[in-house]
Amino acid sequence: MIVRIFLVLAAIFVLLLVGSYFLPSTFQVSRSETIQANHGIIYNYVSNLKKWNDWTAWNTQKDPTMKVTFGDVFEGTGAVQSWKGDNLGNGTLTITESFPLEGVKYRMMMSDKFEMNGHIKFTPDMEKNSTQVEWITSGSMGNNPIFRYFSPFLDKWMGNDLEEGLQKLKVLAEKEATASSQTDTLNINKPKN
Repeated sequence: MIVRIFLVLAAIFVLLLVGSYFLPSTFQVSRSETIQANHGIIYNYVSNLKKWNDWTAWNTQKDPTMKVTFGDVFEGTGAVQSWKGDNLGNGTLTITESFPLEGVKYRMMMSDKFEMNGHIKFTPDMEKNSTQVEWITSGSMGNNPIFRYFSPFLDKWMGNDLEEGLQKLKVLAEKEATASSQTDTLNINKPKN
């Protein structure tokens, strides 16, 4: 009886192991949002890692235990932030490319095991003074069979975080754009002495 149970468990394990190699070894999750703000306003939020807590889903509201530290550079190419938290774990994010008209690219390492690449891509519409922002996250599951079984669920899990971040970014950027527009209007209408 014990031998039969062992054989059944061994067979299930082998099937799961072999089955994992038919699952994708890479993933890509993307979400986009049109923001009624100039790309320069949005760039100030995405290129400055100290502002990420204000708009990303990976923040101290979601994990109050999270402690964030920054490198010597915290804005633009080469900016680095690291975090540790009970719910969000630990990791490091490094901005690898940063261009005001195009957005930023970054590399994120989670728990020293799982690496992801990100791209927050801008498509500005100068006539409408709006910006299409696409947030793309991609990575590899490698040869880890357990990670590969998670890959079909990543679009929903990570997609929700990307959507939440883009919505918060939209609110912040559009509020700033409106305030800036009102200030410009007041300055134009101010009587000259």
